[in-house]
Amino acid sequence: MRDMTRDGVHVAVKIMKSDTVGSALVDEALKLREFDHPNIVKCFDAQLWMAKNLSFIVLEYCDQGSLEKYMERTPLGKLRQVRSQLARSVRCV
Repeated sequence: MRDMTRDGVHVAVKIMKSDTVGSALVDEALKLREFDHPNIVKCFDAQLWMAKNLSFIVLEYCDQGSLEKYMERTPLGKLRQVRSQLARSVRCV
């Protein structure tokens, strides 16, 4: 994951080797662009670069890191609040 700016907005660019799931991954990321919810990471763009066998996704930058890492360092009481926020985001989908 690389961290960059796009139009003055801090973004994360995830670059992956594209194998048989590359185009499906890009399709899913492009669908994610339709969501606008504070508890869902915003997807700005996704592309498949066939010549280099790569796909990339441009995402909203989260300064707290991944959900997994956040949960590892967060006290149990706070995790109940996170669980509630996750439930609200799932209802959006």
